Amino acid sequence: MRLVNIETSNLDIDRDAVFRGQGMTEKTRITRTVETLFERALSIYREAADCAALIAEVTIAQFMEIYGGEGENDVPSVVELIAPKARALMLFALTSGSKITEEIKRLFDEKDVALGYMLDVVASEGTEAAAEELTRRCVADLRREGKFADGDAVLRYSPGYCGWHVSGQKKLLEFLQASQIGIKLNESFLMSPEKSISGVIISGEKKIHFFKNNFSFCNACTHKSCRARIRSLGGK
Repeated sequence: MRLVNIETSNLDIDRDAVFRGQGMTEKTRITRTVETLFERALSIYREAADCAALIAEVTIAQFMEIYGGEGENDVPSVVELIAPKARALMLFALTSGSKITEEIKRLFDEKDVALGYMLDVVASEGTEAAAEELTRRCVADLRREGKFADGDAVLRYSPGYCGWHVSGQKKLLEFLQASQIGIKLNESFLMSPEKSISGVIISGEKKIHFFKNNFSFCNACTHKSCRARIRSLGGK
């Protein structure tokens, strides 16, 4: 088990993704007012967020036991098919901290809705950027340990997606003792603070991550982000 602190000043937060998250496209004229809101929200996030993560490498057997969760996973699921083919599996939990959530709430309470909404989206993208930074550090560690071969790839998978039921977060967070970094679960298995991510980083040959989106749960998926991730590895 390892505690990792991530400096928000070093995070590459995708400006365009923030605007897309608010329904703006490349054809939308981004006004100076919107740009200013983004810059203010980014500044607040970098100052208020306290990004911390816990990470632990586990065996395939350990992971499958944790993955079983509360017995609510789809069968078959993407993760249960990919994990046994991995060279390395790393459980993780990451949060941007409670202060940023409190700041978003304060802005909405004070009726500064535009800045509050912008900060909410910036904080989501910042948390995602922190998870990407954590993933890069994991790859560097695996390379040093001789566990990452040329042509290998890593992808993150989280409860709530690809057939892994959201209730899977219970065993995952218990294993990581995620309360150390302030993460708790509510009765619906959702994490608090809100700007948090948990899951598994799966490392192995690129081809293990390639799958067709013809599982039963794919029909209910609204974003199909898996296709872009697979294409980024050279799949279809």
